[in-house]
Amino acid sequence: AGILLGLALYAIGAFLFWPAAQYEIFNFFLVSLYILTFGLAFLETTANPYILAMGDPQTATRRLNFAQSFNPLGSITGMFVASQLVLTNLESDKRDAAGNLIFHT
Repeated sequence: AGILLGLALYAIGAFLFWPAAQYEIFNFFLVSLYILTFGLAFLETTANPYILAMGDPQTATRRLNFAQSFNPLGSITGMFVASQLVLTNLESDKRDAAGNLIFHT
């Protein structure tokens, strides 16, 4: 039940970024991020005992360390993908002939 609750909170937080971007309210982004990370905390907390109970108790620590080692790998990969796909398409620093910033919506 904890894993499903964590997944639900994570999904709700992620989907709340859409209206936060539409309304362009910083506090809305903060609430969305809080809900998303709250779900992630649920996932990490409830997955650890599940990983420990999956197999031989002698290798439980090794399994837990192996599972936790993928968290930084996913974070680094996510930042790389975002920098290549998202940041390269931003055009907010372009200026017109008069020197005014050009924003595309």
